[in-house]
Amino acid sequence: MARQVDVPGAGQAKIINPWVVFLLALVTLGLYYLFWFGIRNSELNDFGESFRDEQNPLRVNVFLAIVANTIGALLIVPPFVSQWRFYKRIGRAQELAGLDHRISHVTGFLLYLVALFLLPFEVPYAQHHLNRLWERVDAERERAAAGMRGAPPASLSPPAGSAGRAGEPRPRRSSGAPRAPGRGSRARSLRSARRSARG
Repeated sequence: MARQVDVPGAGQAKIINPWVVFLLALVTLGLYYLFWFGIRNSELNDFGESFRDEQNPLRVNVFLAIVANTIGALLIVPPFVSQWRFYKRIGRAQELAGLDHRISHVTGFLLYLVALFLLPFEVPYAQHHLNRLWERVDAERERAAAGMRGAPPASLSPPAGSAGRAGEPRPRRSSGAPRAPGRGSRARSLRSARRSARG
């Protein structure tokens, strides 16, 4: 149902089936949605903290984001502002992770407007892109770890069965090993045999 991956700065983030989130939001009449919205914002905020060379580019006050989507609805405007920033935040995180085909914050916001009258299709849309984000970050983390502790690249290792690298001396034969007879010794043996036959 859900899989946790290690994310720099965020500790662990969850990869969840988008349609499971959609169904849970429906079954709980939106209560799970508030929980999901807060946790996803918290993960993005923590991921942004991992970029220490600059101010957190994904900074968000999770509590205020939840308030904007609950009590803030009485003022009409806050939920729309919060949702717009949420989808832009996902896109910014994907950009920082080097993902192509990033989320469209416009599409996410329009799906949120649709959810006011129909079904919350913005939830699986956002979760799908969050899954892509965390999978990319986790893959990069594993690749970096493998590069640090893995075997040296093939280009640095001599091929199997090779006689050594260029410039390296070849191993000498041991002095006690018998030598195979050469052509000169064979010729001398033949001449000696002929002389013996004549004599």
